[in-house]
Amino acid sequence: MTLGDRLEVGGPTIDGRIEVVIRGYNEYALAGELAGLVEWLEVTGPPGVRVHLTLIGNALIERYG
Repeated sequence: MTLGDRLEVGGPTIDGRIEVVIRGYNEYALAGELAGLVEWLEVTGPPGVRVHLTLIGNALIERYG
């Protein structure tokens, strides 16, 4: 995955994590890109991306779980 200028890296948070901003074409497409990175990141917003991630996760569970 190449994010190029869609990725903005910030500083560390109090708990040691690094804040990043990743931009995408739309919330659904961005959720699709980020879904495979669940082990390495926590998506905190926007809420629409989190909703799409939930729908993707539920669809995967229904199909493969």
